[in-house]
Formats: sequence, structure tokens, C-alpha cells
Amino acid sequence: MGYLKLPVLKYKVASQLQAHLVARRHGITQGTWKTDAPSDILCLLQHPPTFTAGRRIRDHQDAERLKALGADYFETMRGGELTFHGPGQMMAYPILDIRDYGLSVKCFVSRLEKSVIETCKKYDVETNTTEHTGVWVGQEKKIAALGVHLQRYVSSHGLALNCDVDLKWFEQIVACGLVDKKVTSLSQETGRHVTVEEVIPDFVQSFGQTFQKEMVAVEIQDILSPTVLEELGLFVVSSIKWIPLSRQCSQCQFPIEDTTETLDIMLSTVTRPLDDLIDASAANHERGIKEALLESRLANKYLQLQLSNRPPEDPSNHKSEKSEDVSLILVKEHLQQVKKTLALRENQLHVLGGVLAEAERCTQLVLLFTFVGMILWRFLL
Repeated sequence: MGYLKLPVLKYKVASQLQAHLVARRHGITQGTWKTDAPSDILCLLQHPPTFTAGRRIRDHQDAERLKALGADYFETMRGGELTFHGPGQMMAYPILDIRDYGLSVKCFVSRLEKSVIETCKKYDVETNTTEHTGVWVGQEKKIAALGVHLQRYVSSHGLALNCDVDLKWFEQIVACGLVDKKVTSLSQETGRHVTVEEVIPDFVQSFGQTFQKEMVAVEIQDILSPTVLEELGLFVVSSIKWIPLSRQCSQCQFPIEDTTETLDIMLSTVTRPLDDLIDASAANHERGIKEALLESRLANKYLQLQLSNRPPEDPSNHKSEKSEDVSLILVKEHLQQVKKTLALRENQLHVLGGVLAEAERCTQLVLLFTFVGMILWRFLL
């Protein structure tokens, strides 16, 4: 099974991504989708502040009040009632066919709960299940919420494990419709700061052991095409780091000090040798060139938005104005360098396309002359 580490994504984008992955999984089952990547994918990510309502609730009367708090609000197809998702909460969305595991829906949910319980044990936090769905500390404090959706046996949605999420958000709702129940987190139970980044490797290990599958890290560009990624507003900057194109809140945006590193990685990624492109285009040169050009245009689009999408100045930021200016100058220098590289690469791709097209025309002319020659030769005889 593959696991996919994603950045902070808006709930709508994550839902669209899951829809594409579910369609992919159905295609693999039906034999219409050929891939060397794992069939089943576990998505791991976080959301900006978002309230979601499950199938049991529609047109929630508090929707406008919750939006006014600065959070998004969505009605979903998962099970369960109203809950909160936000930074500091690990979202795990398994996209798999439960028939391949010989599981009923109830057993599938039970394995998700067990994965969370085994993860919490690694932090010396004893958890359990109760008559209510989810994972609990004792009988009163919920540490993980579950809500799944199955479409022709292929799962989506999943679970939310509280790591270092701001628990004050839950005070705005009756979480999961359970009155007089509390919400807790790994950070609160351990008395230290436990981040999502720290928990993900432990959860992946527990998930793999529970479902008896070897877990393999995968990259988004190996699963979905550049066209789909552009449709979702996602841009791959390298094999190890990628970010949303759309502007997000300051909590979700990469800080300015990380931008230089990101551009370094992107520079080495977009300047692949032309020989690689020729080799990749040999079998199917039209598709190869189109995808490479699309990749290049996406890079240019990202570069144009990189500076304009910086979050507003934070008065509590301890960095000096001079330090910010130096960082900004470094970023601009990298932008110019990457833009030149992208322009050169796009020119090379156009030249390659012209060469391949000319070669194809020459081949057609040779065939035509050969055919005419054979006809003339036959008449002369």
C-alpha cells in the first residue's frame, strides 16, 4: 500500500483529490487503469480550520455562525455528524477496496480505530473504543473521530487524530452530536508538544501492521497526471515537496525562509537533461512533449504567484525588517534564475517538437516517393 504525505489542503480540494483517487482505484479493479504504483493509497494531510457535517446533518442552522468565526463549512457524504478539522490534526484518508482485505464496513472501521489505538500507545497514551464511534481516552474524552464513505466497496474519507490542534475550536460545536463529552489531543495527554509531522511515521507503521500491508511512500505525480494536478490547483515542485497554488491563510503558507530551499529544489527538478525528454518521448513523443510543456507552464504560473501570495506581515514576527529584505532579495534572485532555466527548457522542447514533426513529414515523403516510384516502375515494365 502506498502512503502519500500532502501539505495543508482546503477541504474542497482534498475531497476532489479523493474523488480522483477513488476513480483511479475503480479503474485498477476494472483493468482500465494501468499503473506501476500501489493500487491502494493512504492520504495523510491537514486542513485549514474547517467544520464538516456528515450525512446525518444537512443545512445545519449554525453554518453561518461557524463561517463567521473564520472557518470553512462543508456538508459531506461521510458518516457521522458535525466536527472540526484544522492545523494540528492529522487527517488519514485511505483509498482502498475493502473486498481485497475481506472486510465488512464494520470491520474496516474497527481496523481504523485499532490503527489509532496502536499509534497512541507509542506515546504512552492508553485509548479505547466505546459504544460511540471513534477512539477515546477513557469514556469521556475523544482523541480521534472517524467517518467513512464507500462507493462500490472503495473507501474514502477516514479519520482525524488530534495531535496539537487548538481544542478551543471544538467549544463552538457539539462534536459528533455527543453532549457532555470532551475532546482531547496527544499533546494534552502527554503534556508536551506532539506535532502531526512526528505522528505520521508512527501512524503509517501502525496502519500497515493493522492492515497487514507493507507501506511504501509514493509521490503525487506518480499517481495522477499533470492535467489533473492543474485542475486541482496543485503544483509539484520536486519529488519530495509540493504545495498548493491557491493562496491560503498565514498558518498554511510556507514561511519566507523556506522559499529559498523550495526554489533550490525546483531548480534542480525542472532542469532535467534534454536526453531524458528525448528518451521519454521516443515511445510517445506527442504525449511526452505536451506533458513537459504543461509542467513548464505550471512552473511559470507558480513562480508568478510565489511572491504575490506571501501572507501579510505578522506584527508578532521576531525577524527584523532587514532580515526579511535579505530573504526577499534571495528569493527574487532564485526566481530570475529559474525563469531563465524554464524559458531555455521550453525553447528546447519546441525545437524537439519541430525536429520530431519534421522527421515525421520526411518519413511520409519517403513513403510517398517510394509508392509513386513503384507505380511508375510497373507501368514502364
